[in-house]
Amino acid sequence: CGIFSLGGKFSQFAAVSVGGLLANVAAFSVSFAVLSLLLPLGTLVVANISVLVATGVSLTWNFLGYKLFVFRS
Repeated sequence: CGIFSLGGKFSQFAAVSVGGLLANVAAFSVSFAVLSLLLPLGTLVVANISVLVATGVSLTWNFLGYKLFVFRS
């Protein structure tokens, strides 16, 4: 529980967080591209649906990453 283990935990936390950011951007981009081709809706509606999809993906990524890699006991 010294300074080195704290740095290791911070590295894990930062890695999961950056992964969550990348997952969010990727999920938004993919869902926006796919939904805009499949659904005859306006751009704003498709963007809002894509935001919801991306939020769910990044929330799941962060939860599982923190649970399984950062704060495991």
